[in-house]
Amino acid sequence: MVESLSTNNNNHPNHTPKQDDINKEDITEPELPKQESIQRYQEVIYQFFFKGVKENYPETVFLDFKQLFISCEMTANLEVNKALLEIILHNDYQVFANTFKRSCYIVINNWYSQRNLNYITKLIKIIDNSKTKTNNSFSKLVNRQINWLVIFIKSDDYNQLKLFNEINSNAKRGYWSSRYASYLLVPQYLDHKNPIEQRKIAIDIANQLTEKFTFDLARYTVHYNSPVLKPEDTYNPTNIGNEVIDIIKKIESKQLWSNYNYQARIFVKQIKNLNY
Repeated sequence: MVESLSTNNNNHPNHTPKQDDINKEDITEPELPKQESIQRYQEVIYQFFFKGVKENYPETVFLDFKQLFISCEMTANLEVNKALLEIILHNDYQVFANTFKRSCYIVINNWYSQRNLNYITKLIKIIDNSKTKTNNSFSKLVNRQINWLVIFIKSDDYNQLKLFNEINSNAKRGYWSSRYASYLLVPQYLDHKNPIEQRKIAIDIANQLTEKFTFDLARYTVHYNSPVLKPEDTYNPTNIGNEVIDIIKKIESKQLWSNYNYQARIFVKQIKNLNY
């Protein structure tokens, strides 16, 4: 995505510093942009993906994301290329991580709402594969970007990102752990430091999982001992046996019956001295 800034000036060979004279810790890049400029560069990238998910096919958005962040190549959009270059030149990992993280959630949020779930899986896969990259580029900036990707993959931010793909995969396979995934998503929604796209998809999925579990449990408690339905036709959304379900149903029935008796006694007491 970014090219090496080093040049070889053949017209002035006598002025080229020797390798031993170079302080490797020095940053020989342009002056760092101000914070306001960095925020503008971040916004350029965000708007690029906002526009992309609205106007382009998922595959196009996926390839743009891969080129910009993973493959370290140029995209067709020169403005977004320059924006990421300036962010890398700023030499602040957290700025890059925040930009990368929100860009991920912009595309994931859209893909989830459009039910393009396979692209979420593809995105997580290419990010995960980045951890095997090595610094073999001649460009200092490309190597920096690769290092930052590896650091991000080892962070809690990436674990939170992977959770959305794991929930989808586990739900498809019927894993019992998917029943409790909503509890893992709530902290992501409550953390106001997270991008708005992350908080939105977290609460949306958490609500959907809760509603589905409630519906599946209600249907199972009604149908599981039905003489009409076969046992294999009923799905138990919990990890508890039918014996426990029976006990719960008896307790609920007893509580309802007791409540009916209580309400009836109150009603009789209230109308006792009324004239008709």
